[in-house]
Amino acid sequence: MSFLAYALPVVPGQSERAKRFAEELKPRQATYEGLNKKATVRRHLAWLQQTPMGDLLITVFEADDPRRLLRPFTDSEYDRWWLAYLKDVHSIDVSKGMPSLPELVFTWEKKAAPRAAARKAKAARKVGTRRKVPRAPRRAKARRKATRRRRS
Repeated sequence: MSFLAYALPVVPGQSERAKRFAEELKPRQATYEGLNKKATVRRHLAWLQQTPMGDLLITVFEADDPRRLLRPFTDSEYDRWWLAYLKDVHSIDVSKGMPSLPELVFTWEKKAAPRAAARKAKAARKVGTRRKVPRAPRRAKARRKATRRRRS
């Protein structure tokens, strides 16, 4: 699974429209979902970030192949709406070409547990796992043997 993330400036006065994106998308929902299916998109997230320099819309797509999101635009009703939306809300005209993709500059992931530790953890989670009973100390064992000898 891969991600595509980018931030776009929001034109002053268009932040409320950016917040209402889902409402504006509703009449076009079937087309949107079809395009996402073709592009192997699993999730589309958007955040509105207020900054001293103006608002930004931070968008993240989770997809099998994020490059499929960069499809050519057609003269469909959906594409006309989308291009107008980008121009109105973000002042970006992608009909003349897509901007460059953002550069990944940092990544961190939790390291996987070593195999032996993972097997131990899996075994410990099994229901009905036999617990080892602690052995009696050697002195106690020796005393029992001595007691048995005396009795015989």
